[in-house]
Amino acid sequence: MTADDEQYARRLRERYTAPVLAIDPAVIVRRGRRRRAARGAAGVGLVGVAVVVGLLLGGMPRPFGPGPADVPPPEPADARAALVVSPATVHSGDPVTVTILNRGQSDLVGGVGVEAQRWNGRAWAAAGWAGLCFGDAVAACQSRIDPSTADEAVPAIGIPAPSRGSSAALGLSTAGLTPGWYRLTMTVSDVSSTPGRPRSAAGQFEVVAPPVPSATPTSAVATPPPTVTPPDAASAIDEAVFGQAGQAVVTTRGATLLTTDAGGHWRALTVPGRRVGGHWLDVHGATIAAATLDATGSLTYERSGDGGQTWVSQRLPLAMPDGGQVDVALDADGLMVAIAAQTPHSSGVEGTGVLFVGPAGHDVAARPAPAAGTAAWVGTHLLLVGGVVSSQLFVSDDLGATWTQSAVEGVTVATGGTIPADAPSIGLPVPMAADRAVIPVTLASGAAQTIDLLTTTDGRTFTSLGKVPTGGTFGQGVTARGTSAGPGTAILVGPSTTLVTVTGTDVATMTPAGLPGPVGALTFLDPTHGLASVTVTACPTGKASCTETTGLYASSDGGRTWTATRPSAG
Repeated sequence: MTADDEQYARRLRERYTAPVLAIDPAVIVRRGRRRRAARGAAGVGLVGVAVVVGLLLGGMPRPFGPGPADVPPPEPADARAALVVSPATVHSGDPVTVTILNRGQSDLVGGVGVEAQRWNGRAWAAAGWAGLCFGDAVAACQSRIDPSTADEAVPAIGIPAPSRGSSAALGLSTAGLTPGWYRLTMTVSDVSSTPGRPRSAAGQFEVVAPPVPSATPTSAVATPPPTVTPPDAASAIDEAVFGQAGQAVVTTRGATLLTTDAGGHWRALTVPGRRVGGHWLDVHGATIAAATLDATGSLTYERSGDGGQTWVSQRLPLAMPDGGQVDVALDADGLMVAIAAQTPHSSGVEGTGVLFVGPAGHDVAARPAPAAGTAAWVGTHLLLVGGVVSSQLFVSDDLGATWTQSAVEGVTVATGGTIPADAPSIGLPVPMAADRAVIPVTLASGAAQTIDLLTTTDGRTFTSLGKVPTGGTFGQGVTARGTSAGPGTAILVGPSTTLVTVTGTDVATMTPAGLPGPVGALTFLDPTHGLASVTVTACPTGKASCTETTGLYASSDGGRTWTATRPSAG
């Protein structure tokens, strides 16, 4: 078994939440079959959008008899195709999402009909069939498992999972199911072979009994949901710069504070020089790299190798006017630094890019910048993301001496001229390992808009983990921001008030509780402990009286719930 296979099997064992991804109706193919006659037939033809497929069988579903609950079933066998059911544990009647996951190189087409079995403590026993919902009907799906054995025709729609790591999400209701384990099995067709080779995809979930209320009053008090606490003047911060691995620097009431454990502890930090706009500081352990202005207004590289106790300064040959931005980026080991500076044009449309690169503990050297943008590292590869609406990605393997432009989503945007309507908006790489990162890319196709999560080890070749719909909340040039959250894990700010987690090759979305608004920036020490900033706008007497207040919020459960926190040294 390969490392990828072991990771996939482990993911199924731990039952991570599966992504709910949009389905492109242009690649849906119709298939006709009867339940008994041709379950594995490959699909042909096209169907429209907004089709709700139910199991058209007579009679009401019957509840299934209980089976032993103390003997769990074996995990699904490893396979090229699988069904991932989310959530993996539900109460009867709750909807679940069934995701067809393609783990191979072939083009696979699945259906909407699934065979259901129930674990009786010793083996899987037949439980019936179900037709799944897809498209806009997934969230409100009423299709459910029916034990009828009548030879009724099952309407079938071919759902493609065309490439490795891609998936298609379907829906199912668990109404009528008694507590126990259930397995769903679907026959998918390998349409890249002639004739199409059938494969079996399976996944399972557990129905649990709802909690039984106590017959007598007890002193136990249910844990209330976290209180949403808007930031006030006492807890507000003036500025926050978030880094990776739980690191953040905030300025509040004139004091600069540093945390390296996602707000668990804070200490005072004094950095020489005046602040510059942008991500002016980065931290890796005891190494701190900062870009500030000296008394003459020249950009200065300030570096410390002892956590800010002592500093060494290097004056850079660049005068930074008001409105200039910098971005300081240390590599995954904290050994190399890149400082990307943008000086504004008089038009304010796009600045001029200037770049400085070198060892973090020594002087840096000026390098040619292929565009105005932001620097980042993926292993030893230096990346620069920028251009108009963040549509260009450049890569250097020699510390910025020479650059090549990468084609992202098959689009290479010229450095001058008109930006095409389908130009991707490229986000900053979010580290998942020392030599691997996930890059969020906003794509627009007409009214539809998605965030494609691309993994890369070199900034030139990419693998998509899946696409997350934005709901129209991201405009062109707007991309997701994120942070590493331990080895193999990244958490990004998603559309509206959602967060997107990437664990290995799995993608899931969640709506956090306890926040007064969308997350502005965040950092996670590990998959559990995080720190986020949220800005709230209040207009008590109209637009002329609007004020913005930024506060900090901490999470200890992977970002599901948050509580207000106030930074203080000590």
